[in-house]
Amino acid sequence: MFVLIIIGLLFAVLLLPMRHAFGVNLAATFLFIVPNGFDITTYLFLLLFVRLLVLKVSTRQKIKYDKFIILFVIFLFFSILSYLLFQGEYGVQYLRRFSMTIIIILLFVNIFKSIDDLKLFINYFLAGILLLSIHLLTQTLIPINPFAEAVFTAREGRLMPRGFTNQYVNPNNMGSLLVWGFGLVLGFYNLFYSRYFVTYSNKQKFRIQVLAIAFLINISIIIGMLGSRANFIVLLIIAIILLFKLNLKKKSIKIIITGYLFYVFIGPVLLNSMSQISRLAPNNIFAPVVNRLIDSEDEIENSSYSRNRLASNGISLFLQSPILGIGIGNEANIMGKNFEISKVSHNTYVSLLSEMGVIGILFLIAIIFSWIPYFKTNLAIIIIFMIGTYATFHNIMLMSIPWLIMSFTKRSLDLVLNINE
Repeated sequence: MFVLIIIGLLFAVLLLPMRHAFGVNLAATFLFIVPNGFDITTYLFLLLFVRLLVLKVSTRQKIKYDKFIILFVIFLFFSILSYLLFQGEYGVQYLRRFSMTIIIILLFVNIFKSIDDLKLFINYFLAGILLLSIHLLTQTLIPINPFAEAVFTAREGRLMPRGFTNQYVNPNNMGSLLVWGFGLVLGFYNLFYSRYFVTYSNKQKFRIQVLAIAFLINISIIIGMLGSRANFIVLLIIAIILLFKLNLKKKSIKIIITGYLFYVFIGPVLLNSMSQISRLAPNNIFAPVVNRLIDSEDEIENSSYSRNRLASNGISLFLQSPILGIGIGNEANIMGKNFEISKVSHNTYVSLLSEMGVIGILFLIAIIFSWIPYFKTNLAIIIIFMIGTYATFHNIMLMSIPWLIMSFTKRSLDLVLNINE
C-alpha cells in the first residue's frame, strides 16, 4: 500500500499539470512528516523543480522570483559563509533546508499566478489539513489507522504522534501545520469575503461560517491531545479573530463560537488558576495542553531546560559574538559546552541572533519591513501573528511551510489589493 502511494505521487508530479502536481505533493507533505523535515515529498518537489526548469528552458522563459526569495537567497549565502567559517554541527542540515525552502517558493511563484490558481492552492492546503486530521484522529479517537499507532506519555497523557511511515514526529510540528493551515484558509476566505462580498450568496456565507466552526472544533481537539502550548495559544487568537472579523451575521453562530471558546480555551485555565480543581479529569481531551500550560510556571522556576532559561542562554551566546555569531547550526553544541545543556533556544529570533549575529538581526529587520505594505489587511495580521508567535516558542528556520505561507499571503494581497503589481 505504502509503495503504491509513493508511485502514485511520483506519477502525479511527472504527469499532472504543474499546479496540480504541486498541490498533490503539498497535500501529501502533511502526512509525510519526519523529524528532520527532509522526506519523500521533498525529493518530489526537487523533481518538480527540474520539470519546471526544463519547461522554462524549452520555452525560453525566465524564472520568476519575488523580493522574499531574494532575501532568502542572501541569507543562504551568508549562512554558507558562516558554515565554512565555524563548521556548525548541524550546519549542513540548515543549509539543505534553506535551499529547499527557496526551491519550493520558486515553484510556487512560477506556477500559481492568478487568483484562480491561489484558490486551487488553498483547496490543496485544505486537503492536507483534512488528511492530517484524519490521520491523527484515527490514531486516537477511532484507532483504526493501518499506518500508525498512537503513543501517549505516562505523565501528561500527551499524544506522541506518528507520521505516515509510523515514525515519531514532534507534536508541535504536526500541530503547527493544522493551526497554520486553519489560519491561512480562514484569512484567505476572509480576504475574498470582504473584497467580493456581493459574489457570495447567503447560503454560501453561512456554509463558510459553519465550515470554519467545524474546523475550529476539529483542530482544537487535536491540539488538546498533542499538548502543544504554542499552537494552543495561536489557535485561541485565531478563533477570537474568527469571532470578530468574519462579519458573522447570525447571532446563533456567535453564541456557538463564544461558548466553545470558553469551554475549550478559557474555562479550564480559569478554573485551574483559581485552584478550584488541581487537574482536569484524565478523560478530558484538553487535559494535556491545559495541564502543560499550568505547569509552565513550575517549569520556568525549576527546570534548567525551561524556555526562558534556554532563551537567556542563547542571548548570552549572542553577546559573546555579536558580529558573526557562533555559526549556523552550532547553537546546541556551544550551549552544551557553556551551560551543560545541549539544546537549542527553542526561539527563532534568539537562534538567529546567537548563530548569525548581525546578519540574523538584519534578516529579521528585512522580513519585518517587507510586511509593512500589508499590515492593513486581516489576512496579513493573521499570518504574521500566528507564525510570529509560534517562532517565539520554536525555530521555524528548518521548516518550509511557514515561509511558503508567507509567500502565498503576499502574492494573494498583491493580486487582490494591487500591492507591488
